[in-house]
Amino acid sequence: MSPRFARIAVLTIGGGVALSATAGISTANAADSGASAPQATVIGESGVWTALDDYTRAEFAAAKARTAAATQPQYPTAETPSGQVVPLKKYEVGHLFGIADSVHTGGVHSGVDMSAPQGTPIYAVEGGKVIAAEWQGAAGKAVTIKTTDGVSVLYGHMNSMAVDTGDKVKTGEMIGRVGSTGNSTGPHLHVGVFKANGKLQDPLVWMDLSAKQLGKLSQ
Repeated sequence: MSPRFARIAVLTIGGGVALSATAGISTANAADSGASAPQATVIGESGVWTALDDYTRAEFAAAKARTAAATQPQYPTAETPSGQVVPLKKYEVGHLFGIADSVHTGGVHSGVDMSAPQGTPIYAVEGGKVIAAEWQGAAGKAVTIKTTDGVSVLYGHMNSMAVDTGDKVKTGEMIGRVGSTGNSTGPHLHVGVFKANGKLQDPLVWMDLSAKQLGKLSQ
């Protein structure tokens, strides 16, 4: 095919097809070459290419938006392999469950501590119903959420609480901010887990994480 016949734009308009030849191509040229002349109405080149260009740009922008939405994180903090989320975005792992010392009530630590600056947002590891959002003894200002499987999760030492007793929260929803209320030596979040039977459980076991893995999820 001769170069002058190499580019013919096809534009679908209202279900019909219009052909546009580039500059220099004409019915006469087509006849000279032995090719069949276009039978459809020929639209001016500038109009056809502008329309195609606009359509291409719009499609590209839509595809880019879809890709961005698909890659957008579902939660504000890191997701665990079990489908839960860590309660803070950036933190350092502190005292672990079961550590015996004189700082904690009863001499044994009842949860996992995560150090973070005062006011850092706290998010629900797993969704459920808020069964307490109040001062809770040594835990200070604390929110306790009962999950659908009957486990109760306490988030302690908050500076402020963003939910009320009776509220239903989703996984990854903000529930308060880091503080140092109650029996605390500095800003941090205390996470305590109680099984359905009321017995304490290591939060890391519940989250199916090791302390090292939890540390790596800090962003």
